[in-house]
Amino acid sequence: MSTVNQFDYVQQEISARINRLDQSVVWYRKTHFRGQMAVVVLSAAITILSGLKSLHMLGDVLSDAVLVLGALLSVVSTWGAFFSPKESWHLNAATYGRLRALQARLEFRACDPNFGQYEDKVVAETFDEYQRILAEFNDEWRSLRGKSK
Repeated sequence: MSTVNQFDYVQQEISARINRLDQSVVWYRKTHFRGQMAVVVLSAAITILSGLKSLHMLGDVLSDAVLVLGALLSVVSTWGAFFSPKESWHLNAATYGRLRALQARLEFRACDPNFGQYEDKVVAETFDEYQRILAEFNDEWRSLRGKSK
């Protein structure tokens, strides 16, 4: 088992969490975009098909297509409301930003030539702030998931 000092441990934890959040931010942003585009495309198709008067001989087919597209639109909209990709994207991005700022503060303070004299205090404060950020993230995540029920 390798021994890691507290400073390295805090740096590794913050970096690992930042990497996971970065991946989540990208995934939720793309998922939100795809969901929004699906709603737009389905809505546009329904509007166009509903308004086609020149193809009156395909009336039943158009009505069936509008019905199917309307059902798909409902599914996509409900999925977006239930999984909240936009809100999850924003939550992950905000937490990512807070952790990047915490990481920058730690690295800045570590550059101080006298850092060794107060390293323990800085590491403890940084770890406490890291724990607060994670606790707030978890609280907001639970609240977000509770809204979708």
